[in-house]
Amino acid sequence: MANESFRSDLLYRINGFQIDLAPLRDRPEDIEPLARHLLADVGGTPSPELEPAALDALRAYSWPGNVRQLKNCLERAVILSNNGRITVAELPPEVVRPVAPAAFVGPSSQPGAAADYNAGPGSFASGAVSSPTSLRDVERQQILSALEQTGWHRGKTAEILGISPSTLYRRLRDYNLERRNG
Repeated sequence: MANESFRSDLLYRINGFQIDLAPLRDRPEDIEPLARHLLADVGGTPSPELEPAALDALRAYSWPGNVRQLKNCLERAVILSNNGRITVAELPPEVVRPVAPAAFVGPSSQPGAAADYNAGPGSFASGAVSSPTSLRDVERQQILSALEQTGWHRGKTAEILGISPSTLYRRLRDYNLERRNG
């Protein structure tokens, strides 16, 4: 309203009353019922089951995108799930292994001073690598898995992965996955 891009009369029509709701990160007890409801909505019948470890990962994540981010996460997990079970393998990496923001490392800092940036609850110890696979290999596998789930429909695959179609096409070219047999 201040910059006159929104009409004041419209604001007063939609602003009948205000509901204050704490962000999802402040309500971890709501994660499980919300997840089950969203799975019933997006997962079909019968809805996929959340394994305890996956539920623990959902509860531990801070959800900066609130319920919308939780829904997107579960939609992705449903598509990637096998046998109607959602494990931590189907959850996005940022949910499974949240990383604390790295501190600024200035020019006077010693090399390796920020090596412990991700140590903390729910993360791996510094220097520990969970798998010998490279990030590039993990990304390629995620793309392949999503492509298989969608029958190689690139638009749906990009949506599942949460990337733009142009980014997906670029990744397909980079990983030489332009054809089904790639």
